[in-house]
Amino acid sequence: MNPGPPERRGSRIPERIFHTEASVFRENFNRRAFDFSHALGDHPLFDLDRLAELAKTLWGTGSGRVACQVGSFGRTDRLDERPTKPLSIVQAISRIRESGSWVLLKSAQVDPDYAALLDRCLAELEALSGRALRREISWLDAYIFIASPGSLTPYHIDHECNFVLQIHGTKRDTLYDPSVLTAEDIERYYMGDLSGAVAEARRIHESG
Repeated sequence: MNPGPPERRGSRIPERIFHTEASVFRENFNRRAFDFSHALGDHPLFDLDRLAELAKTLWGTGSGRVACQVGSFGRTDRLDERPTKPLSIVQAISRIRESGSWVLLKSAQVDPDYAALLDRCLAELEALSGRALRREISWLDAYIFIASPGSLTPYHIDHECNFVLQIHGTKRDTLYDPSVLTAEDIERYYMGDLSGAVAEARRIHESG
């Protein structure tokens, strides 16, 4: 019998990832923002060297699954207008503390280790929410954002339902009621302009 490839050192998934009361989770999940804790902060899959390896794997797929830019954003800047400088993806990740970089790794589940982690996360989320989430999800993807200290992401909107895990460091998120958007902002976004919510971004900037 072929036992299969040996487990990658340090890739073992914690027995329990999410630490929260099921009743609190079910009351809030997919209804409002809420806090929870998890056991992935020290997991080897999120070491910088391992993330650099993942970046090379994703880059090799040739499907635009890696974005890497260098420079600082203002709150009303467009996501597609970040200043760039020549810097390799691996360098950007390995020097993330001082490189002033922003890296996005899409479809991390292309790598079997991250696929296993995503599957475990979904299984736990189904147990906590009491819902068969994998039957409800039409598009499933695991994104990993890696950013230098002090990075700022401009105001923007997403159409996805996001479940966000902060792995290292601290981050402050500011969420706005969707009713603040204009019809024009929404139309621009769904016509393909991912930075289309310019009117609301300017209002936020002007209000300080």
